[in-house]
Amino acid sequence: MKNPFVSTLLFFTVLSASLVATEADFMAVNTEKCFTKSKFGKQGQEDFEAFQNQKNNLLKEISQKIQDIAKNLNDPTFLDSLNPEAEQKLRDTHGQLSMELEQLYRDSRQAFEEQYAQFTQTMLNNIHEALNEVKKEKNIKCSVLKGEAFYSYSPESDITDAVVEKMNEKFDQIAQAQKTIPDAPS
Repeated sequence: MKNPFVSTLLFFTVLSASLVATEADFMAVNTEKCFTKSKFGKQGQEDFEAFQNQKNNLLKEISQKIQDIAKNLNDPTFLDSLNPEAEQKLRDTHGQLSMELEQLYRDSRQAFEEQYAQFTQTMLNNIHEALNEVKKEKNIKCSVLKGEAFYSYSPESDITDAVVEKMNEKFDQIAQAQKTIPDAPS
């Protein structure tokens, strides 16, 4: 073709036709919704909150003991009633509990981070597994997780609900399988 206008027009016509064809094959999944709406996500959140509450209660308990000891150490009347050995023991206990609290805080923080990372990875694995099933069922060639690639997409391209449904089916299958497993003998 010698006419550049016709060549350019033909090029853009073919390009737009191919984009329209691939847009129908392109679907999006909102990972945030998968985390908040799926049974896996809800169970993970409940487990994480229970773990966090357990650690926080332990931290509060030790903090309260430290505050009680500090109150006694700052009370001259109380200190006058103690012999020097008892006072030293109280100071040692205060120092020991303070170090224990610091270590427990560091350990708890690390445990929170590890549990969150494990939960996130498990959720992403479940999302990908469910997404692959939906892609096969609906013959989708391309899919993108919203949290990983872009911010907005057309509602017609959203298959999040189908992915959450597949995740919930798997959750129910696992829960049912766990109910049918007999308890181990004592």
